[in-house]
Amino acid sequence: MITLIVTPVRRLFPRRLWTAWLIRQQRYLALAAFVYAVPHMIAYLVKLSDASRIVSEAAELGMLTGWLAMLIFVAFAVTSNDASMRPLGKGCKTHHRFIYAVAILTFLHWILTAFEPMEGYIHAIILLGFQPLRFLPER
Repeated sequence: MITLIVTPVRRLFPRRLWTAWLIRQQRYLALAAFVYAVPHMIAYLVKLSDASRIVSEAAELGMLTGWLAMLIFVAFAVTSNDASMRPLGKGCKTHHRFIYAVAILTFLHWILTAFEPMEGYIHAIILLGFQPLRFLPER
């Protein structure tokens, strides 16, 4: 969420040092989110520790959304270094737009698998509320 809110906040508070710092840290914030997601996945795999059950649950919508988000997230993590981004050139921007798919899939996973999904809904609404700010003209 923080990674996707950086640009709208920057548009809302232009020429602020702290928002410039956030822009420079955006890649690291995204990697931190990935580092958070990996233990979540590992805990799930260890808890179940039954390959057939993991595969059968993976077909359920709530789990499928999580696995798809993780798959895209891994692609981001692998290509988040300068050496991987350089060959993409301007395609890098298109590549990074897939982060919205990760966000949508993650929120769906959260909402569909949570005992109490209200928190997931609240976070999704907050993120959606910030997104129109992306289109504010730069000052």
